[in-house]
Amino acid sequence: MAKPKEKSKERERPVKASQEWWDELKKYGVGQQNILTQELFYSSNQIGHYTQMAWETSYKLGCAVQHCTDMTYVVCQYSPAGNALNKLIYTLGEPCQNDDGCPGSYTCSKEEGLCNVV
Repeated sequence: MAKPKEKSKERERPVKASQEWWDELKKYGVGQQNILTQELFYSSNQIGHYTQMAWETSYKLGCAVQHCTDMTYVVCQYSPAGNALNKLIYTLGEPCQNDDGCPGSYTCSKEEGLCNVV
């Protein structure tokens, strides 16, 4: 049985993994056209985690964590699946400035200018 401190670390792993995937944008970028090209997707820069997370039509998410002897794996599935080659990652628009610029109960991430699901 895991100790409370170990359980806390287990819960942090998916959060840490998703932050690393989202940070691919800062590291590698997607270009002004915001299109998932073959060159972008198959480059050595590994941007596919970010593009799937940002994919406009993906809104369902399920993740699992598997602990192995010397490694922990975090895997997420998105629905509807994204990362369709030669398609827009998301529709470009004006960056949000505050929560009023987002639909429904979404909140504005001012740093990224994007609306987030709460």
